[in-house]
Amino acid sequence: MAIIGGGAYGGKTWSLPEPLAFRNVDASFASVTFRRTTPQITNPGGLWDEAMLLYAPLGPRFLQTHEVLFPSGAVAKFSHLEHTNTVYDWDGAQVPVLKFDQLEHFLASQFWYMLSRNRDPSGHLRPYCRATCNPDPDSWLATFLAWWIDQEEKLPDGSANPRYGYAIPERSGVVRWVCKMGDDLHWADTKAELVERLGNPDLPADHPDQAQPLSVTFIVARIWDNPIGMAADPGYLAKLKAQARHERERLLGDPELGGNWKVRASAGLLFRREWCRTIPAAPTDLEAVVRGWDFAATEPKKPGQERKMSITAGVKIGRYRRRDPKAPNRWVILDARRIAKGPAAVQESFEKTVQADGKLVRQSITQDPGQAGKAQVSTFPGLVPGHDVRASQESGDKVTRFNPFSAQAEAGNVDLVDGLDPAYLAALEGFPDGPKDDADATSRAFDELTRFSGPVDMFSGTEVGGSAVQNAGESPWEMRQ
Repeated sequence: MAIIGGGAYGGKTWSLPEPLAFRNVDASFASVTFRRTTPQITNPGGLWDEAMLLYAPLGPRFLQTHEVLFPSGAVAKFSHLEHTNTVYDWDGAQVPVLKFDQLEHFLASQFWYMLSRNRDPSGHLRPYCRATCNPDPDSWLATFLAWWIDQEEKLPDGSANPRYGYAIPERSGVVRWVCKMGDDLHWADTKAELVERLGNPDLPADHPDQAQPLSVTFIVARIWDNPIGMAADPGYLAKLKAQARHERERLLGDPELGGNWKVRASAGLLFRREWCRTIPAAPTDLEAVVRGWDFAATEPKKPGQERKMSITAGVKIGRYRRRDPKAPNRWVILDARRIAKGPAAVQESFEKTVQADGKLVRQSITQDPGQAGKAQVSTFPGLVPGHDVRASQESGDKVTRFNPFSAQAEAGNVDLVDGLDPAYLAALEGFPDGPKDDADATSRAFDELTRFSGPVDMFSGTEVGGSAVQNAGESPWEMRQ
């Protein structure tokens, strides 16, 4: 079993199909490559596109069932294990070559069960397993690969270990042996050592009841190991560097050691106010403004309880007009409302805030799933007719949604208007360990603003779908002053 990974764009996926190009001479040969979901196979540039690019010179047929049939009769199949029990769809299957792309996305139970299908009915090929991965500290794979990863937080002198969580270079590619007995994994440097420790001395080595260790190795792959990919897309390294700090450490990491297997999103990693420039007043060169809302409707029963409970947060962010098309976008947090009151007070505060913001500020609210969410979506826009109130459902976890804003803040592209509520800034700095409402509202405003061009067409000087409202060159914010 060989696992390759430890960083983004290291050429990992191409390590999976490559052996088939040399083994498709036998009609009994078959390989199956798994992703957790079907869209991960069929997305543009995904496994299926790569397979067609790689295998086309060999003259195969590409089927709509995501199978590749070679002239020899050999087959390469691409499939998913989306649900826990999907593995049972493979009962009775015999797969000589078993592959997992992004192994950290699969359950450990799925991986071990599918190994029971890793066999060759012809006896012509020794079955084997290949997998790719990216670092994920919360995955079972982080524990499985622990020997190849530096686990020491401190150096012998007590100082922080700068290599903690990174791959150990001299162990990359080193083969070890593992034997799974029940839920326990037993490791050794040699197969003989495990057989001696766990096996039955009265049984021959090939007896089915004898201990059967599996060989495992982990090979570090970093973006710098993929010069062809970097030449094809020279800007991708910059895109990895633009990620939020914990994602950058995980996917890019160190040029020698690859990504970090221990880093997690934690307080202080996603936002620090010193990353941002503080300006004395709202700027006058904004081209679009959005306020994002995260609603809560529970009123505190005791004084001071506000700090321990969910609040309604409304965060207003503006995007500067970019006069130099080569310059990065810049953003400014204009206002942050924090409301720790019941439903009626929340609706009243929402109505007053929207009216104070004006009609050129888009309001973005969350549509929770189910009937309650539909009722909310119909209620809140109705409080302020004539204003731009949009609703959409959330996708992804809270940290993932916050990451794009975090990356821009760390890059120095976010300003703060002086006088923002200190509790709001403290909540962002404490995210995700503390309250999450302020971060959710910030994520929503920022995400909406990345897609919102503003209510004014800057080229024609006319309001979208309406009459002229300003001269070309003026921003919506300048109009409101």
